[in-house]
Amino acid sequence: MKSIRISKKALTLLLVVVMVFSLSMAIPQTTQTVVYAAQVTSPLDFRGPTLPTPKPGDGWTWNNTTKTLTLNGFIYNGGSSGEWAIQLPDKATVIINGTNRIINNGDVTRPGVAIVSYGDLTVKGTGELRMVTFEKALCADGVLKIESGTIDVISNESGFDTSGDIAINGGNINIDSGEFGMFALNSITINGGTIAITSKNNGLNAYHVAINGGNVTIKSDYEALCGNSSITINGGVLDATSRLFCGIYTEQDIFFNGGAGTIKSLSGDPAIGSMTKKHSLKSGMVVLGWDGKAHTKNSITGTSPVSWDSNPRHTFLDAVTKKAHTNLRYGQDITKVKTTIADMVWTGNQLKPTAFIVDGKSYPISNNATNIKYGANKKIGKGTVTLTGNSIFLGTKTISFNIVPKKNKVSGITTGNKKMTVAWSKVSKSQGVKKYQIKYRENSNAKWKIKTVSASKSKLVIKKLKSGQKYQVQVRSGKKVSGIWYYSSWSKTKTSGKIK
Repeated sequence: MKSIRISKKALTLLLVVVMVFSLSMAIPQTTQTVVYAAQVTSPLDFRGPTLPTPKPGDGWTWNNTTKTLTLNGFIYNGGSSGEWAIQLPDKATVIINGTNRIINNGDVTRPGVAIVSYGDLTVKGTGELRMVTFEKALCADGVLKIESGTIDVISNESGFDTSGDIAINGGNINIDSGEFGMFALNSITINGGTIAITSKNNGLNAYHVAINGGNVTIKSDYEALCGNSSITINGGVLDATSRLFCGIYTEQDIFFNGGAGTIKSLSGDPAIGSMTKKHSLKSGMVVLGWDGKAHTKNSITGTSPVSWDSNPRHTFLDAVTKKAHTNLRYGQDITKVKTTIADMVWTGNQLKPTAFIVDGKSYPISNNATNIKYGANKKIGKGTVTLTGNSIFLGTKTISFNIVPKKNKVSGITTGNKKMTVAWSKVSKSQGVKKYQIKYRENSNAKWKIKTVSASKSKLVIKKLKSGQKYQVQVRSGKKVSGIWYYSSWSKTKTSGKIK
């Protein structure tokens, strides 16, 4: 075999390359991206007889005597093939320490639930548990009790779900759910803690719902609180908002014995609704009725009967205002109803209407539409806004409105022999008005007479008036755009002295 000869120059170059590579490996790479893999990918079933065994770094321990599962740095990723991430026996306890994550997406054939107990389940601790699930996050066949800890849920269905009862005694709970925030066949009782729920269906749904303490904020598409039998508010702070229906609703009784907060509906339904019984409002609660006004009466009684037709359409006797109210059908095609926007006054800047009007009722754009696009809306004439309805109205429509000149005023009136001279303030040249109109009459019962002059003038002599008579005077400006005249509002009335 022939020997391989390497020149000194090549050997030196090779040594330099090796040294540079060694140094580069020793220097921290600040641009390197580190991806942490999930520590647990297989479901854990603690019902026996064969129990799972943790590996180092799994972040969980199980005490079979006390039926206690302790999570501390637990990370679970079941991907899209998981069913139940964790299954527990009756009377189990989950202790949360540190930061923990359960991701169980599932699919249409697999539930994708985070934790299920086949009986009672208690959750407590000082740490955090975040769950992202295809269906439900916490399930129990008995009582689901939350004592403490931080629980964060993103679920395609209900956040908490039980065939028995739910009791929240403490903790910091945040739920973003595709259906119910919390669902229980029997009761939901909140005694403490901070709870924030955003849900596509009801926020809290049970046969009985009671809030005795805590700080509860609910934003739901359907009722924020729904009790098939009763709802009782004894304490705490409740801020309940429904986008499409009543703020809180029950088929029987609603009792307000304490607490504070606000209950409202964005759709036009009553803030408080019940089928047959009475409800009384006490303490610091504020109700926003469908008329948009706040009501804080100590005693509110009334019924909200619901009748359905093929539309469907809701008919209510509002519990606060006692007025009959037939709500518009949900999901109306906005292109098939007459929509208007009130005139807006020119400012020189882009104008953005905040509400549109249907059948004489105003609907805030921010609450009833998305994909909002405003026209230039800077010049006197027609302005536009294009929006897509997202609640009572559906579909996309461009609504036009009038942009009118600013209002001016009558600056002075001098009287003479059967005449008077009217002077007024001129509007800015940038508005481009072309004329002023002056209207006058002898008294509030007389018919107005109108005089028109060019925008170059700032006063007018009106003759053939009655001696000894006083006259009321108003002025406005106008501009013609594409064959249409746009007028400002009339000025405040100014009254002349007696005509000589």
